Amino acid sequence: MAEENKKEASFTQGPIFGLIVRFALPVLVVLVLQAAYGAVDLLVVGQFGDVASISGRRDLRLPETR
Repeated sequence: MAEENKKEASFTQGPIFGLIVRFALPVLVVLVLQAAYGAVDLLVVGQFGDVASISGRRDLRLPETR
């Protein structure tokens, strides 16, 4: 069998800056995509919906508790 080259990331030995950056990049990409999705969604709802749709007030109606 062919030997696989596995490089283990160790946060306990050696420099960790590169490891932190490598772990943070996917999170940053997801955050940018979520922000872009929210902006596009707001533009679409703004074109086809009313003011209550944009503000989200319809979703905030909670049942009364007494």
